[in-house]
Parts: sequence; structure tokens; C-alpha cells
Amino acid sequence: MITGHNIGARIVSEFPDARNSVAEVIEMYGQDVVGPAMFSYVSVGFFHPVFSPAIQSNDVARIEQCYRFLEGLLDSPDPDIVDAAVIRVVPWTLGPDWIDATRRFGGPLLQAEVDLG
Repeated sequence: MITGHNIGARIVSEFPDARNSVAEVIEMYGQDVVGPAMFSYVSVGFFHPVFSPAIQSNDVARIEQCYRFLEGLLDSPDPDIVDAAVIRVVPWTLGPDWIDATRRFGGPLLQAEVDLG
């Protein structure tokens, strides 16, 4: 379960190459992981350095891993994490470069969020 207390560690655990991006968020916000910091963890720590490059390079294994992680964000008991994922990541999943992967790898929470029918 991804929470405000472990989001940085979970990103780094799942995507070790995002370590520097997560460190950048910690440098900006310290260990305070509420509100705006959540949006930075999701954007600066996960989306921009990991998910977007996976789509651009068509790395299928990495794309699938990213969609699983996104599902974990959407399943978080922390509403700030869910809001950050819905606002910062979910809209991209409907874009022309993303929609096929969303249909193929998107979990039930993402599918419900984007309503692909």
C-alpha cells in the first residue's frame, strides 16, 4: 500500500533509476509528504523520469510496471496521493501515445477513472 509515509521509498524500490528524482523532491520539501509534496512525488519522482520515458521508448515491460504502480497510487488510502495521480498522470493515459497501453495494462481503478467502456 502506497502512503504518504512511504511514497518516496516505494518509487525508489520499484524504479531504482528514479532515486535522484525522488532525492530532488526530498530536497524541495524535506520529509514533509503532504499536500503539494505528493504532487511532486507523483510528477517529479515518477511520471517524468519513469513513466513518460517508458511510453516514449515503447519499453513494454517497463510500461506494464508503471501501470501497476499507477494502480497502486490510485488505490492509496491517502487522498492526496490519489488526487495527485488523477490530476498529474491519468489525463496523459488518454493521449494518442498512451491509449493503447492504457487499454492493455490499465488496472480496474484506472479503467474506472477514464471510463473506456
